[in-house]
Amino acid sequence: GLHPLDLVLLRCRGHRLEAKRDQAHGAVGLGLLIGGVDFSGLSVTLRQAVGDTPAVTLNYGVFIQTVISFVIVAFAIFLVVRAINSLKRKEAEAPSAPPAPSVQETLLTEIRDALRERNAQDRP
Repeated sequence: GLHPLDLVLLRCRGHRLEAKRDQAHGAVGLGLLIGGVDFSGLSVTLRQAVGDTPAVTLNYGVFIQTVISFVIVAFAIFLVVRAINSLKRKEAEAPSAPPAPSVQETLLTEIRDALRERNAQDRP
């Protein structure tokens, strides 16, 4: 017997029925996201079938469906990358403790302070 999901996913391609269970989850998810619309059946017949020769068709619906799928996946990846970048930016913005002054800076500060004291004592 067929799984109920298989019955939903049966597609008519000419006179063959193909079960597309391996692509089920992606197709169903995309269908739900865009309101159940499936563009993959859209096509233009360029030349009618003659005898054993099958009809020549231009299946533009498959292209439209693929473009929509790509845009949805690309947008989802964009949102994930943007969220990761904002987290990294918050980590970078966190202020770190200022580095301790070097020995040379400490000595220069002491000299400056000593000169200020000396100048303050020399002035009446």
